[in-house]
Amino acid sequence: MNQTRLPFIRFNNPQFTKLLIANAISRFGDSIDMIAFAWLIYTITNSASWSAVIVGVNQFVSVIFQPFVGSIVENRNKKKVMVYTDLMRFITIFIFFISNKAGMEQPILFVCFTAMVSFIETFRIPAGISVLPYLLKEEDYDKGISTNNAISKGLELIGMLLAGTVITWVGASGAILLDGITFLISALLIATIQYHNISISQQNKAANYIQMTIEGMKFLWTQKSLLLICVICGLINASVIPFDSLQAAYINLYFEEKVQVLSAISIAISLGMLFGAAVYQKFTRIHNNSSILSAGGMTIGFYYIAAFFITKINGSSLWNGIFLRVLLIIIASFIVGVALAFMNNYVQIYFIKEVKQEFLSRISSISTTITTALSPITAFAVGILAAVLETSVIFLLCGFLTAIEFLVLSCALKRVSCFEK
Repeated sequence: MNQTRLPFIRFNNPQFTKLLIANAISRFGDSIDMIAFAWLIYTITNSASWSAVIVGVNQFVSVIFQPFVGSIVENRNKKKVMVYTDLMRFITIFIFFISNKAGMEQPILFVCFTAMVSFIETFRIPAGISVLPYLLKEEDYDKGISTNNAISKGLELIGMLLAGTVITWVGASGAILLDGITFLISALLIATIQYHNISISQQNKAANYIQMTIEGMKFLWTQKSLLLICVICGLINASVIPFDSLQAAYINLYFEEKVQVLSAISIAISLGMLFGAAVYQKFTRIHNNSSILSAGGMTIGFYYIAAFFITKINGSSLWNGIFLRVLLIIIASFIVGVALAFMNNYVQIYFIKEVKQEFLSRISSISTTITTALSPITAFAVGILAAVLETSVIFLLCGFLTAIEFLVLSCALKRVSCFEK
């Protein structure tokens, strides 16, 4: 029991603890923003297609810029990159808040805001990953990443519990501004982190960023296990895009107490991820790791199928109607949250262990591009489908496609030894 409750305290690592707190505070704001922004888009546009387009823009920006950003971050102080990007996200959100309060509610404003935040995050993500080896010993990677994910999920859960109340009190745009304030706090915390910044070789300093990116691609190509994981993660990311795009429309069409149900689903997913992060280490000691990604993908597929059949529950009594519908979608959301946590922990730990420290920033960026390459295509396709099909039908189609896809993948992975690590 003590091992689960106090893992990060035994690091005796105040610098990593600062990063933990900064990440957790940021995730707290993100959790409120996620619900508020999705709801604001749908209530203003009243269009599932617009929601899907905005998700697609977010992914598209990442795919375009991510391959080259890692090489830039690699030759920079990781702490400064994180501080500057958090400050820029705060400024961007503040400008969006002012614009929204001034009555600028055109969908193009949401598109521009999403594109800008996504562009900034292409710098923040590789910096946040590549700084970990400076703060943690190799033997602490598993414990550190699991602890970071668990604590961040805990604060995310609190944010989702409060999201409905915050949106009611200050409005959706005010809730989004709160997320911006958490970025400001995160920047101030990270600015106090101290670590030994390993000097970069003169050869690397003089290297052309494009050349460094090509070198990173060549390295990744030689690491077949890493490349295969990137492809699998790309399929997983694409599989969750329909829900990210259509969740507000789904809730609005099939549930009462709409914002509260949207918040409850997010809470259930976060609880599942929190539970998954807490038990991940114990699970991987007694089970084969090779099944984590394929089983997680199939779980996502079954989640979509369940979401479709839940909408077919009718009746006015307690157990035949709305209550049962809400209860079942919450249970399904918790289960898919556990699966997402397992996949997330597995991939993060695998990458940090297998990629050399000097390559981590650029490989992180290149791999992110691979893992998100299908996402904008999926989002735009979902936007087109949303104009002609019911949301529940789209979920059913996505569910069968995803479940079959990962069932086939599961059979193929049994022959691949690299996933036994």
